Amino acid sequence: MRIQKLPTEYLDSPRFKPKIKASGAESWARGDSLWLSEFRMRSSMGSPFQVEPEELAKGIPLAQAIEGTQKDWDLPTSSATQENLQLLAQGKARVVVTGQQPGLFGGPLYTLFKAISAISFANYLSQKDGIPTVPVFWVAGEDHDLDEIRQAHFYDFRSEQKLTVVYQGENDRRSVSQYPFDEERVGVWNELEGFIRDCPYSELIIKLLNDLKEGTQLASSFSVLLQSVLSPFGLLIFSSESMRELAVPIVRSCLEAPEDVLQAIERGRQKVQKLGFKPQVQGRFPLFLLSDDPIPKRHHLSPIEDGFQVDGTSIKYSRDELLRILAEQPYCFSPGALLRPLIQETIMPVACVIGGAAELAYYSQIDPLFDLLKVRKSLILPRFHGTIVDQRTSKAIDKLGSQAEFESLLIASNSAEDLVPPSSKLKSFEGEAQSLARETQAQFESLVDRIFDQVNVPPQQIEKLRRAGEKLHKEIERLGNRGGRLLRGSDQEKLRIGEMIWNTFYPEGSLQERKYCGLQFIAQFGVDWIENLIEYLSKNPNDPSHYLLFLK
Repeated sequence: MRIQKLPTEYLDSPRFKPKIKASGAESWARGDSLWLSEFRMRSSMGSPFQVEPEELAKGIPLAQAIEGTQKDWDLPTSSATQENLQLLAQGKARVVVTGQQPGLFGGPLYTLFKAISAISFANYLSQKDGIPTVPVFWVAGEDHDLDEIRQAHFYDFRSEQKLTVVYQGENDRRSVSQYPFDEERVGVWNELEGFIRDCPYSELIIKLLNDLKEGTQLASSFSVLLQSVLSPFGLLIFSSESMRELAVPIVRSCLEAPEDVLQAIERGRQKVQKLGFKPQVQGRFPLFLLSDDPIPKRHHLSPIEDGFQVDGTSIKYSRDELLRILAEQPYCFSPGALLRPLIQETIMPVACVIGGAAELAYYSQIDPLFDLLKVRKSLILPRFHGTIVDQRTSKAIDKLGSQAEFESLLIASNSAEDLVPPSSKLKSFEGEAQSLARETQAQFESLVDRIFDQVNVPPQQIEKLRRAGEKLHKEIERLGNRGGRLLRGSDQEKLRIGEMIWNTFYPEGSLQERKYCGLQFIAQFGVDWIENLIEYLSKNPNDPSHYLLFLK
């Protein structure tokens, strides 16, 4: 495997995703206020990853919850996972924590990257100061938005064939951990197995898929697949349901002062909006009540004048009633996304948190909640971002020119045509088009100055004319760009190569890591590349750049 870091300018390119949208504009995840602020903060702090001795004791009940998850979901274990579990149980280890809503067939590639990032950073910290640090992956199986994880996309780099698997089931507000993962609802098992069977490393994947056909749910199947790959590296998987009893102090604080919680959330929303970003999580009370159905459903609680009401119903509870239920049946309460960061700080000896761009954004949004509930806030650091480049695509890149030339084209590209290196005729056309645009605007402005110096016209009218001249300049530039694409497209062979590369990097307009299922890459390239990547990142996991992973 060859690992190559793209220039930091790539993070500012219009193709880099996920992006965080702001009203009237688009702000990118790399923005100074979010992406790099934690790195600057770290440089100004003495020991930002230090965990006090009394905090390490949190590892003891955490280890019990993790062990319960292992048993309930029949997760694969290894000597590395058992050693890390023992360190937690003895109160000797801090954690690097990350998490994700369980995805169909293990979820998109970025889920695997999140876990790899946590493992790598835990290795780095353990080596850096000699304090045992273990990676923990929080499976947010309590979420009830099935539609977010309903699909899994697969792609064969050699044949360029695609397959989409869709979970067949009604979204009925149960937690995703409660949805069965079986042939009736997932379907196309034979088609998926046939799609993977020709891959070089299909044997392990097909065995795992066959083992998952009976008796599992979406969350447990997701966890088994993830842990089957990463247990040799010591990853510990933790079910969000197993933390409900540990989360009681945070839930109680929210029930006791709901208005203060809502005001803190609103202050956070305003803070993020002032930075120019759209708040990532709804500004509502972050707590759900589970129904007493045979399969519990998740219902949002809203504060009202004399207590709380279950949304969409006439059911009401006084504050004292809910506090009594919490004391007697803590498993009846399900925290919302805004509370999870506070809960993990309360129940884990956290050294740092690994997150994606959206998580970095909503961590910024909930600063006032940390202050209100007097919870320590750990650093949140960006996960690894990367694109896997197969051998065929790698050879195609070589045909387009040098690596430096390709990187330059990739950063500036908006389409497959933009990846085709410009010919001398193209350079001449684009240069003349840009020159024409500049000359046209300059001549128009000169005309405005010359004529209206002699005529009494209101300044605002003259300004409107100048803006019209700017539009004319942009329109000529746009025509020049369109002509450039036509010239690029005249070289059909290079255009075909550009389209193949584009589809590898940006399938259906999305980053590869956000589109294709991570399971597909294991079936095609095995697991050695994962070990190599962890080894590489463990030496320096601090770089937020985007990487290319050239695999054979």
